[in-house]
Amino acid sequence: MTTPDRLDTWSVRIAEWAAPEETTFAAQTARAYAAGGTPRRHLFSSPGRGGGSWAGGVATTVCPSRAAPRDPTRPPGQRTFRTLDVTSADPLSGTRSQAQEVGDRLRGVRWTLHDDGTLTADLAEVPVLHTTSVDATTRLLTGERTERTDVSATTTWMRARLVAGAGRTARLDLVRAATRDMRVVVDCREFTSTSSTAQRLSLALGGQGLSFGSAARVIRDRYPPRHRHVTASCAREPRQAGR
Repeated sequence: MTTPDRLDTWSVRIAEWAAPEETTFAAQTARAYAAGGTPRRHLFSSPGRGGGSWAGGVATTVCPSRAAPRDPTRPPGQRTFRTLDVTSADPLSGTRSQAQEVGDRLRGVRWTLHDDGTLTADLAEVPVLHTTSVDATTRLLTGERTERTDVSATTTWMRARLVAGAGRTARLDLVRAATRDMRVVVDCREFTSTSSTAQRLSLALGGQGLSFGSAARVIRDRYPPRHRHVTASCAREPRQAGR
């Protein structure tokens, strides 16, 4: 079999597999491409308005299907929960009204447990919480965030314990501590102040999609936590926040 014959044979075979509607002129197209120069350039020319590729004067245009897109799917591993109730809000430092104000801000908050083991909230003051330990029903997390203005810096620390409940429910126990440092200069005089508060809260969550236990097992198996031997409990008092 000569080289042109092989080229014809293989071009037809490829067309039968990749573009059956172009089989009849596959050999001609392959020979024009192999020849190079003007014959090859003609393959990519698009005279007039039409588009598509050309082979020996035959235009081929593959139209996309008019089928509707399929239904979107939830990103893998993400599970959302909403705060159904704040069952307790107790001060560890500061006043009871301050603890209740924090609890009020957490009502209705939506929480998302991501496939990398982080827990986020749609409330800006809540830091991203990272998993430190996990088992079949309980996940321990910790996180911190700092907000700055021209005259203040506020850091919030959180330790959390997410416990699976019945069905699509869960309980989120939080220990929250916040420290605010302020510095103002007026008439060449510097004024500074520091204030700290801490609270212990317990939230009842309602989930969507898989039950929390199922989601926790999937995430635990796919993305193990960075630290398996953390034994810190949310029941412990928060450490004093330094400046």
